Amino acid sequence: MRRLLSLLLLVTLVSCTPVSAYAQNHTIAPGQWFGCPVKTDFERASLYLSQGDRGAAAQVVVNSRCVLFTTGEMVYRTDVSIFSGTVRVRRRGSTGEYWTNMEAVGWGFGGE
Repeated sequence: MRRLLSLLLLVTLVSCTPVSAYAQNHTIAPGQWFGCPVKTDFERASLYLSQGDRGAAAQVVVNSRCVLFTTGEMVYRTDVSIFSGTVRVRRRGSTGEYWTNMEAVGWGFGGE
């Protein structure tokens, strides 16, 4: 009986979950990409890089627990900020989420 209830709960949860572009998996594009858990930290590190100050950007990356992505790494989009050109992703098998450039995972909402 308990197993049946568990199965019914699982079926109910799956059938009520909305399907969206965020549910699709993506891979990290070729290049050197990083992501930060806090969007403002990502934007600050990106600004320092655009100013040519790699030392300051590296400090933000280390102090903010940012991560480096690997080309081809599988991720899932969890949020998109079109006007800032950023996207929040989650690595496969992980609950940690990181803000990065849209170009890191491709522009389109429907896949690569």
